[in-house]
Amino acid sequence: MKKQARIPLVRGHGRAACSTSPRRGEVDARSASGEGGPTLSRVTCPLTPPLSPLGRGSKPSKRRVRAQTSWKHALILAVLAGLLASPAPAADQLHQFVRGSWKEIRTAHAGVPAVVHFWGVTCGPCRVEMPNWGKLVRERGDLRLVLINADLVPNAPSAVSAMLNQAGLAKAENWIFGEDFVERLRFEIDPQWRGEIPLTLLVARDGSITRIEGVANLDEVRAWLDGQAEASR
Repeated sequence: MKKQARIPLVRGHGRAACSTSPRRGEVDARSASGEGGPTLSRVTCPLTPPLSPLGRGSKPSKRRVRAQTSWKHALILAVLAGLLASPAPAADQLHQFVRGSWKEIRTAHAGVPAVVHFWGVTCGPCRVEMPNWGKLVRERGDLRLVLINADLVPNAPSAVSAMLNQAGLAKAENWIFGEDFVERLRFEIDPQWRGEIPLTLLVARDGSITRIEGVANLDEVRAWLDGQAEASR
């Protein structure tokens, strides 16, 4: 009975390959009849599917591991950033300033001194001045401040609320122009006003108005408040 030679299976690129050449240490099957040549057994080469770069039992490369780890870290950081980041608190309430709103404001504050300040998000002087108004509100409990967002460029309510909150004015009485026909709104306030901001109106107890164009001198506002307080005694 003839012995069959062990035929090693050599893996090729993406498919199995068979070798009929005996290797050192393997049994070299000889013919029992002494003819001298090796008698190779019949070999059937099974077709194996291509091995994936990360097939079963194989280990991923260090580069791939680092890439996966970096991607996971980036995802975790993005999730944490989303959880930790909180939107700017909105103002308590943004009233829509529409036709008739100026009369409503005047009626609500009739008989008491009030300061009405017109401002805008895109107004450079306004951005500098607003925190000072926030300080004055905290300093003077007798200040009745009405803030009206009347920017020449329509402002998003979220941007208005963010700036008010940053200036410490979120709890003030806040309004925002709510109509596209802003010229009509300005005319109701002052027929001569063309929309220049910042603009401050000091409305006295008797309804008289002192107009301050540009950045207001808050020392003058303090003096005006003191004068109104003296007049009421």
